[in-house]
Amino acid sequence: MALKAITTHYNGRKFRSRLEARWGVFFDYMGWDYEYEQEGFVLQSGPYLPDFYFRNFNLYAEVKAAELNAKELLFCKDLSNDMDTESGSIDVLILEGAPKNKSYRTIIDGDIGTNVLLLSDQEKFFPLFSSDEFIDQWTFLDRTKYAVKMANEYRFEHGEGLK
Repeated sequence: MALKAITTHYNGRKFRSRLEARWGVFFDYMGWDYEYEQEGFVLQSGPYLPDFYFRNFNLYAEVKAAELNAKELLFCKDLSNDMDTESGSIDVLILEGAPKNKSYRTIIDGDIGTNVLLLSDQEKFFPLFSSDEFIDQWTFLDRTKYAVKMANEYRFEHGEGLK
């Protein structure tokens, strides 16, 4: 018997799963503007509704508790491959599991498996922002570590807000 995802309310949004809501917490603590389940598409592989969209970066993100299966990867590949826009192709960031300081796979122009570091103190550039953009009291690494901590410790059932 498969486990049923828990619909979770967070920050004015209704997420289909607690895991997706955790990523929403992470993005909010990072200050990244995102849309949740913004638009569905009919792709070569079938109908597909990506989890997150970052308009400023023409980037989608797909969240799954475990490694994506072949059909889920095909949806992401088709989205990246088929969705050319005026500002170029659309890339897909694959977020498997809860937010962590690790590498995540991306799909760029339909090619699966390129690794990018979402969080790292050894890289200067990240999929959504350059570390040079963080000139306030937080360094990029400090902020990402804090966002990971808050996302994983967030207690949705108590209706806590952003702190």
